[in-house]
Amino acid sequence: FVCLSVAELDIQKRSVRVSNAGCPYPCHYRAESGAIEEVELDAYPLAVREDIEYEVRDIQFASGDRLVMFSDGLVEAQAVTGEMRGFERVHEIIRQGCLAGLSSRALIDFITDQVHEFTGDRSSGDDLTCLVLHAL
Repeated sequence: FVCLSVAELDIQKRSVRVSNAGCPYPCHYRAESGAIEEVELDAYPLAVREDIEYEVRDIQFASGDRLVMFSDGLVEAQAVTGEMRGFERVHEIIRQGCLAGLSSRALIDFITDQVHEFTGDRSSGDDLTCLVLHAL
């Protein structure tokens, strides 16, 4: 399967257009409230069906907001016990990093460090991809 999330940034309108093809929902961190909201965009991975139309969602960005897009390797990372990281834990990690005021690069490092701490020496065999957009 080929999965992807895509975002088009409009700096003048302070908005982002987002679409998704089989990846976990992107997370929108709202700086004003400190809340994480999933950008719910249901769609199959690319080329699974010919008749699919991919939804596009516009997101308004306030100062300090972030959009975090990531591969399923992040939520499916497993500890030695077999327990998966899961969406709620990933959302909390993102929220903690954003509340701490980490830069985009530092937030990605924080997220991946937390996953590696959770999995220990266990290799997931899956990619771990993460992208952060930050409205200044």
